[in-house]
Amino acid sequence: MTEKADLFVCFHPRPNAQLRLLCFPHGGGGPQSFYGWSAAMPAHIEVVALSLPGRGPRAEETPLDDLPATVAAIVEALSVYFDAPFALFGHSMGSVLAFEVARQLRERGAPQPIHLFASAHTAPQLAPHGVGMHRLPDDLFVQELESLGGLPEGVLSEPSLLELILPAARADFRLTEGYRWAEDDPLDIPVSASGGETDATVQRAELEAWRACTRGPFGVRVFTGDHFYLAANPEPVVAWVAGTLDETVAALPRSVLRGPRGAYPEAGLHTLFRAQAERTPDRTAIVDDEHEITFGALAERVERLSAMLRRRGVGLGDRVGLYLEPCIDYVVAVLAAMEAGGAYMPVEIAYPTALVEQVLDTAAPQVVLTRGAWTARLPATWRARALSLDPGWETTLADAELATFAEGPQAGPDDLAYCVMSSGTTGVPKGILCPHRGAVNSYFWRYRHHPYRSDDREGSNLFFVWEVIRPLLVGAPTYIIPGDVIYDPPRLVDFIERHRITRMMFTPSLLEQVLDTPGVEVERRLAHMRTIYLSGE
Repeated sequence: MTEKADLFVCFHPRPNAQLRLLCFPHGGGGPQSFYGWSAAMPAHIEVVALSLPGRGPRAEETPLDDLPATVAAIVEALSVYFDAPFALFGHSMGSVLAFEVARQLRERGAPQPIHLFASAHTAPQLAPHGVGMHRLPDDLFVQELESLGGLPEGVLSEPSLLELILPAARADFRLTEGYRWAEDDPLDIPVSASGGETDATVQRAELEAWRACTRGPFGVRVFTGDHFYLAANPEPVVAWVAGTLDETVAALPRSVLRGPRGAYPEAGLHTLFRAQAERTPDRTAIVDDEHEITFGALAERVERLSAMLRRRGVGLGDRVGLYLEPCIDYVVAVLAAMEAGGAYMPVEIAYPTALVEQVLDTAAPQVVLTRGAWTARLPATWRARALSLDPGWETTLADAELATFAEGPQAGPDDLAYCVMSSGTTGVPKGILCPHRGAVNSYFWRYRHHPYRSDDREGSNLFFVWEVIRPLLVGAPTYIIPGDVIYDPPRLVDFIERHRITRMMFTPSLLEQVLDTPGVEVERRLAHMRTIYLSGE
């Protein structure tokens, strides 16, 4: 048995499973309720069971009895399972927890379950009925539990065991008996409701009412048995759940499904670049409209600028504004911001001055890197924080001064790498904060599935800050396409042909424009182009 998070237990880990089934047990129950399921599920499904404090193996801990706090804790713990598609199965009280977890995941913009199974519980929008069990005296509470079939065999004859079980059972019933459904938009995922045909607490019509909880596919299945039908005869239930999940997965886009699991580097982008520069110092790294630079020279320039940034107070997590056109020094600025422990933040040079000022005021970068005419276009309130990268900037800090700067804390995979500002849905700039790990994982997935050849050359302009770094981490050169060339099809084809570019990203409309431009002879002149990425729009 292994534990991936405090609130979940996986009895039979399956590292290469296609998806996970996260199971939420009944009131008073623990993860062991699904031990048999874990072994019986097909090899492509990994079962993970909820293990709340006060229940099962955590019986000595104080039980959680507040539903919002419990749901929030579960959602936080789920983040480690977002690396693969997952489904939720809740039994009795667990159905309410699973449903509310699905709603909370949607509210937070987190990954959604591919399916929700609600077992042996009325639909959440139906008014609760019956007495509040958690308020009953012990003798009556035990009777109700026994009538439901919720007490393990022999527990009534063991007072000490009963004394251990009752607090958790009461806490669980308090969770759901105090539950009041808050009206909200239906889920957009498939939902399946199930129950036992002799369950006196839940009628088929109450299972059918779960249909209102989703805009996706819905179904009901009734099995032989009572409220605990799935424990008495698990084989048909496991087969039904597995078959339903297979149908759900078959309807998903192939891009949602996970392939074989691969390891990704536990390092920041700047660390990976530095290691590559040490391996290939004399290889060409970047070519722009006027110059080219080797990996070794690029790394030296990055180190010098990062020292300047630290001198300006840039530390771990601080933002560094980039207000300049695509060029070699733009790439230096990106890497130096991260090398100093900070995060780069592009500021579009096409923005009007008022919007530039609004973006800078909102994001509050520690330093703004710029050069030439762009310095004069900065809002007056921000010029004092500007550091100009005009020709010769790299010689303004002497080697002796460089030696006086300690490296400071290095950013790791979960530290901030970049901040992208958008106008937001309200017209007010909003920042999207991204750690190193997302970019590193994306790049290394691309390396694995679309590896670079020794003669590959990448053209870069669109989505520049994202595209320009990827080839550098594996020693491939980047060719920066000037801004006045990228949207001029004849000149763009000339550039790609002249530099023998083999890889490049296009938006669909730009590629269409190039292909439809008369007289450019794309098939003949770009025969060396091997890989085209489409993105945007």
